Amino acid sequence: MIFGLRLQLLRYLLPALGLSCALLYSSAEQSAPVSPPHLPDGLNMRPPAPPPDLPDPDELLGQLKQLDDLLAMDPEALRRLRETIDMIANMSAEQREAMRIRLSQITRMTPELRNEINELSQWIGRENRNALSQFWLSLESSAREAKRSHLGSLDENAKREWLANEVEAFRAHRDKVFESMREEKK
Repeated sequence: MIFGLRLQLLRYLLPALGLSCALLYSSAEQSAPVSPPHLPDGLNMRPPAPPPDLPDPDELLGQLKQLDDLLAMDPEALRRLRETIDMIANMSAEQREAMRIRLSQITRMTPELRNEINELSQWIGRENRNALSQFWLSLESSAREAKRSHLGSLDENAKREWLANEVEAFRAHRDKVFESMREEKK
């Protein structure tokens, strides 16, 4: 019974299917375009080349990180940073070079030099450690060696007095240089 129903369906569907295919084919022949449709002018062009001055994505991320760090800073730290930037902006080329040399001395400080500065700061007190560190690092290695030899020949009180005098002389010279830099800035 199911087989008979299928046969009847096929008998009606096959001619209808054939007729619809013939109609579709004949209408496709008559209405087939001779050329592809015309696209608007903007779609026929290539996309424009990116501008040559696009920022580097890594640099952009670095700037965003820096901005985030600046936003997190307290106003006093921002004030000090602004003063430092102003001071650097007003430095001469020679002053900038001197500052670069100084920074390289600090960043190249070895653990041995740190230990030596810690030991020396015991003679003049921890409160003078910053000035002592700057003094000791400002010396050339040969001058530092000569000062080590001289310190080795002194007794405790003489060491304390000599080192305090050296650091104080350095501090006075440093402050004088910084003051002249501030005056030049004005």
